[in-house]
Amino acid sequence: MSRELVNNNKNFPPSVKFNNAGEKFVGFLDHVRDSGKFGQVFGFKVVEGTAFIGQPDGTKNEKGHNNYKNVDVKVGDIVELSTSKNGQQEQKLLQAIVGEKIEITFIGWKTNPKTGRSYKDWKVTVLD
Repeated sequence: MSRELVNNNKNFPPSVKFNNAGEKFVGFLDHVRDSGKFGQVFGFKVVEGTAFIGQPDGTKNEKGHNNYKNVDVKVGDIVELSTSKNGQQEQKLLQAIVGEKIEITFIGWKTNPKTGRSYKDWKVTVLD
């Protein structure tokens, strides 16, 4: 039986964050919700992975973004992954069907040769 972990300040499950190339997360797609102007939020039942899973700790970093504290989760717990609107990760995950087992791998930062802009590269795979 799964259990949902929630932040005391907000009613949201822990977030999946990728910090280093090669990090992976595997989970069963549980739900998709629109976060408005920021893109889609994908909910997963945890299977395994090396990606960081945490919740905001109430502080901000120098860029004004939330700092996160680690949260221990178990197989079957619900976590969420926020995506950038129209970003590569969102476009790939929108092709998945609720209930499918998904592996997400952070390949690393890539540079577009035409524009010189950097972006995060992702591999998203539906597993059997």
